Amino acid sequence: MKPGDKLPSKRELREIYGTSAQPVDAALFMLRTEGYVEGRQGKGTFVTDKRPY
Repeated sequence: MKPGDKLPSKRELREIYGTSAQPVDAALFMLRTEGYVEGRQGKGTFVTDKRPY
């Protein structure tokens, strides 16, 4: 994915990867913490244009 791309919803990610909510939430939390994605209230989660390191 490239900067500005929107990630699928949590529900879509669970369906794509055949997993429960907990691993999806953990992965998204890690990606946010490391600066790879950012959440936009009411709009979704997007790939950042910032390099995390």
